[in-house]
Amino acid sequence: MTLVKPRKLGIVLLLTVSMLSGCATSSHVSNSFCEIYIPVLSSPQDTEATKLGIDSNNSVWLRICQ
Repeated sequence: MTLVKPRKLGIVLLLTVSMLSGCATSSHVSNSFCEIYIPVLSSPQDTEATKLGIDSNNSVWLRICQ
């Protein structure tokens, strides 16, 4: 097994990092959970597990948004 020269390794790492940073954006998303969440209503056909999940999500919304 041959070792990669430090200079070549540095170039490869630099190019890799520069490609990754090209995907970053500086825009800020202003929508928060409280702005976009709509409370969910259960129906008689829902299972108990589904109703518990709905109640859990809605209670989080009530606790942090109201």
